[in-house]
Amino acid sequence: MSLTLRDVKYTPGEAICLVPGEAEEFLSFTTPMGQVSGVTASLIFQFRKWGYVRYKVDESIWVSPVFKPYYDLVIAQREQLQASIKAGLASISQAISDFELVWHDLRKYKEFLDHFENLEKGKKLMKENKEEGLKLFNRANSTLKSIFIDQVDVHTGETVALKLIANRWPTIIADFLKLQDDDVEPKDIAKKYHVSEAEGVVLATKNKLYLEWRDNLFYPTVKERLFQTI
Repeated sequence: MSLTLRDVKYTPGEAICLVPGEAEEFLSFTTPMGQVSGVTASLIFQFRKWGYVRYKVDESIWVSPVFKPYYDLVIAQREQLQASIKAGLASISQAISDFELVWHDLRKYKEFLDHFENLEKGKKLMKENKEEGLKLFNRANSTLKSIFIDQVDVHTGETVALKLIANRWPTIIADFLKLQDDDVEPKDIAKKYHVSEAEGVVLATKNKLYLEWRDNLFYPTVKERLFQTI
């Protein structure tokens, strides 16, 4: 739909271009099938020779079902184009999902790596006899132990997983979080943390498994996957 000065009223600055009413023309012609493009192309080029500035605003085509072969061909091409567009959109959606998944993994691996970096910083500060080093080490170590309990140890079985044997020793998870890296002997653990020898055996076993997982399995895997993701 085109607007003329007779149709609407604009104040200066509100409208950019309006067609003068006396210059508006509507061309409607009928040609044999397949010759419309030739007529319109010739007319468009002729307009330039007459001094007109031409702009294509819109273009559409209507195919009558009366011409069944051409109508079926147009419908088939339209459906093929729609299928192609849908496949392209599905591919874009999958690409976005994959990107979000990779970005999520990148954030998680970076978070894990930060814990290990704090662990190393804490060790260095502890060697310098700085109290903040012990706090930094214990904070990072406790976080990694929590990850170990929730994502690794819980899958070891009903009779050995810390979460699943807490009914026997209610404080076993808290006791496990207190363990230091050198707490690997059952009797020493039982004496140091005032627990039974049976619980000391479980805690010593879990601490050995945790240290193996933390230093030799999880840490190398985090670094490898983080660099692969980047």
